[in-house]
Amino acid sequence: LLTFFPGRPWLVLLVEPLHGITFALFYTAGVVGAKARMPSDRQTLAQGLFSAAFNGGSGVGAALGGLAVRKIGYRNTFLVFTAVFIFATVAAFIKLVDDRPQDDSRWQRPRDEFEEEG
Repeated sequence: LLTFFPGRPWLVLLVEPLHGITFALFYTAGVVGAKARMPSDRQTLAQGLFSAAFNGGSGVGAALGGLAVRKIGYRNTFLVFTAVFIFATVAAFIKLVDDRPQDDSRWQRPRDEFEEEG
């Protein structure tokens, strides 16, 4: 968001150290999450798929960014991408926090057919 303010390149120096830390945390979380969701004999595949999705997403983002810069300029491109990322972050946070099943019945023990109702 600080790159939105032109004429103040020193503001970028405030953000760059945080970028290194947050990128490391993001990538580590992605690899650990991919590993946790796959059986032990498929963990290499999971990490490969995560890496492919990340690199493919970077390519798509670069292409869309180039088109956006041509249409609306650098400043507005940064503003639009910031809004999209804030929305995506909030949506992901809501999804991760509210990861409970909608139907609580699947967490209940199935009734035995010989068990008395009561």
